[in-house]
Amino acid sequence: MAYMTLVSVLTEQETDSSKEMSDNDNDDEMSDTSSTPLKQGRPKGYTGKRKPAAELSKNPHSIKRQKRMDEIRANEIRSKIERAKNADRSARGYALEKLKKTKEYQDASEEVKERMEEETRSNIMRKR
Repeated sequence: MAYMTLVSVLTEQETDSSKEMSDNDNDDEMSDTSSTPLKQGRPKGYTGKRKPAAELSKNPHSIKRQKRMDEIRANEIRSKIERAKNADRSARGYALEKLKKTKEYQDASEEVKERMEEETRSNIMRKR
């Protein structure tokens, strides 16, 4: 319902701006900032159709993940722990990716590369 209202408001703004442009045909450098493009995707607060439990995936990995996510949502402390683990994993991955792009890493031997990676992991975890 709110989406339809937004569309009608934006349509009215576009027609108003097109009238202004037709009135000002002689003005070549007129900027059209009054009309905003529609945002793609679902509107915020979307509560549309979701699959019922009977239609969910039968894949064992999907079932395991669904159960884990249900447990996490039920327990706030566990949810915070999971978010912290994910943040740590992301930080380590980003740091290693950044390390692998350096010239020193690319020129190093395999033993030195492993030591550099371990050093980077420990530095990241010490900061966190």
